[in-house]
Amino acid sequence: MRPYIERVWQHIPPGQRMRVVEIKNALVGGFKHHHYSQFGEDVILGSMLRAPHGFYVDVGANHPWRYSNTALLYQRGWRGINIDPNTEAMQRFAQARRRDTNLVCGVGASEGLLTYYRFSDPAVNTFSPTVAEKLRTKKWLVELPAQTVPVFPLAKILAEHVPPSTQIDFMNVDVEGHDLEVLASNDWARFAPTVIAVEDHAFDPEQPHSSAICTYLHDHGYHLAAHVGPTIICIRKETK
Repeated sequence: MRPYIERVWQHIPPGQRMRVVEIKNALVGGFKHHHYSQFGEDVILGSMLRAPHGFYVDVGANHPWRYSNTALLYQRGWRGINIDPNTEAMQRFAQARRRDTNLVCGVGASEGLLTYYRFSDPAVNTFSPTVAEKLRTKKWLVELPAQTVPVFPLAKILAEHVPPSTQIDFMNVDVEGHDLEVLASNDWARFAPTVIAVEDHAFDPEQPHSSAICTYLHDHGYHLAAHVGPTIICIRKETK
């Protein structure tokens, strides 16, 4: 963030910052225009997922439109499951994504409770204490009171909410440092999405398998198809 913008940003009440971003994007570009994803991931995904109808799972969904990798798919006629522990976020989804199943919870290795670290920009909320510690150094963020929220393994959530005989065409995972735990909680024999997008800040395109996430997905039958910003996009090998 440029210094003069940062100075202005600090004078905007934390509760109003998302609204300011939404107004800016509506007027001069952003999620109201060519794409909704932060780095244009949905443009690439659209070229991979051409069917007019399909089913997605969005873990760490955050917002129906802002930075969303599933918004364009929804507009095309897709539907799916959105998961986020932020109650306000899921209220937005309930209004904007009426075809979807919208769940207020987290995803973890086992069923239980986890500390949910919250900030003035909910897009960076996290279950990771390490990520939360780094976020506390950001001058443009204000830390909000942490919450204790219920979490469930991804396999349990999908078993309860994916309609019978439904193939998951796309899965998005963006949970700020907790992404590998989410993937590891899935039942890959039962739920193997055709395409997966995961936030992976450790990814190095020159050494892709130095990333634990990339290696994990490779070991579960996926190959790397694209890398956009901090997001890797993988496709199931038999669908190459």
